Amino acid sequence: MPGTGTPRLSPFEAMGMATAASAPAAPITVERADSPASGPATSGTGLPAGTSSTSTKENSVSDAWLTKWGSGSVADMDAQHETEVTLDDTLDVLEELTAQSFKAHETCNKLAAKARDLRYELDDLAADLRSTHNVIGRLTGAAMAKLAESMELLARKADEMATKSLTAAELSESAENAMFDAYRPLQQATEDAGLAVPAARVHNEN
Repeated sequence: MPGTGTPRLSPFEAMGMATAASAPAAPITVERADSPASGPATSGTGLPAGTSSTSTKENSVSDAWLTKWGSGSVADMDAQHETEVTLDDTLDVLEELTAQSFKAHETCNKLAAKARDLRYELDDLAADLRSTHNVIGRLTGAAMAKLAESMELLARKADEMATKSLTAAELSESAENAMFDAYRPLQQATEDAGLAVPAARVHNEN
């Protein structure tokens, strides 16, 4: 430049010098003090000898497995399979229902028979009032006839109840037998296999 003794640079030369000044320095190689050549012995996994790299990983895998699948106890069973109904309780209920239905059938038969007996006795009483006691009033006769008709209606209703209670007894008895045949072997097989609960029915179909 004029007055300095420094030669004048062209714009291209000045740009090249600026680029060179801002370029990063060459990389420097430094040898680590803990390089494999001088470091402690390892177990082949990059860890000191005698150190296992799988223990923590195995523990985390086991924990994750138990969290997802549970321990296999009843407490880990999915809510959709939970029930408070047991086979024995159900069989007991059906057995009691059968016994009560048969008892109701017998009671209804006795009721029907008693109602008809009372109807016939009312007819005999009405005849005795007319012939022996000279009770021949229209209102009295109508009342006796109405009462006899009520007894006949009661007898018919008792007959219907006897038939329906017998049907209920037979159905509950059949249901008890069918449930026993279907589920008792499964329950026994579950116990023999040492399982807490049997598999869902969908797994046993076909």
